[in-house]
Amino acid sequence: MATPAASIFGDQVPVVTSAVDVTAFTLGTKWSASVRGAITHGRWYFPDVAPDGPTAWVLYDEVTEAEIARAEFTDTAPGWRTVALDPPVVYSTPGTVMVAAVEAVTRYVATAGLFADGPVISGPLTAPGDGDNGRVGIGAGYPPSTFGDTCYFADLLFAPSLSAGPRITTGTPPGRITSSTPGRWR
Repeated sequence: MATPAASIFGDQVPVVTSAVDVTAFTLGTKWSASVRGAITHGRWYFPDVAPDGPTAWVLYDEVTEAEIARAEFTDTAPGWRTVALDPPVVYSTPGTVMVAAVEAVTRYVATAGLFADGPVISGPLTAPGDGDNGRVGIGAGYPPSTFGDTCYFADLLFAPSLSAGPRITTGTPPGRITSSTPGRWR
């Protein structure tokens, strides 16, 4: 029996569902998992009025700030929307910190101070409440800053796995996997 996919925020709803700004932002959530698995989908809670232009979900390595995966949403109706990652990203080292983000949005959702009371824990996923979550960046690219422990509901679907899989190595270009022995992943 397969373990169901986990998300950080589940069916939680933001307090503000229709924020707007003249500047395009990349907004994200810092997270880690306690087990190995795969990131199969990106998720975001779309605001009451869809952002202008395309909206991309992006996965970043928190240490190197490198982009690991990207997918563009086609459904922009209000509420939770998902976009498949093809191929899924293997998460092989529990505790590795990543950032799930939505890129270049002028319309967004938010709950101020959500991370101020501590981490958000959902199954194997943890979004830390360490004063360094609720990531924000101007324009496209890694979101390096925070703003008042605000949550912008950038999320993911994570499928826990006990089996070995291809390892994504820090510094490896997006989509590339490494193996020391043909047919045997490390």
